[in-house]
Amino acid sequence: MAAARKPNPKPPARRAPIAEWASAAVGLLLTLAVLGVTIWELVADPGEPPRLVVAAEGGRAAPGGWLVQVSVRNESFATAADVEIEGVQMAGGVEESRSATFPYVPARGRAKGSLVFPQDPTTHPVALSVRSFRDP
Repeated sequence: MAAARKPNPKPPARRAPIAEWASAAVGLLLTLAVLGVTIWELVADPGEPPRLVVAAEGGRAAPGGWLVQVSVRNESFATAADVEIEGVQMAGGVEESRSATFPYVPARGRAKGSLVFPQDPTTHPVALSVRSFRDP
């Protein structure tokens, strides 16, 4: 007659280490934070078009004339693409116009660039405006 087999004893219950619980808690918090920010942006976004504000941030001498540093700030939740700005400088009765295109200005973000003018922008101010943009 064959010998009866002894059933294997149950292995002792394994307790999860503290590091496992801590990383699970951190993962849960990160997931909840991402969901919270996403829901907040959905609720807070009024669905308006980009609000673009252009400003000169100073000028300095450059080899081709005077460099006027320009900043385009987007104050809305909508993204803008191909933002075209224009700068106009009046010097001695002559109007000089320059333009630049910013490929991307993120929602609630900023893009920077420069325009080159023949005259010093501190003595001949530059008037800046946004000419156009498109929705990406």
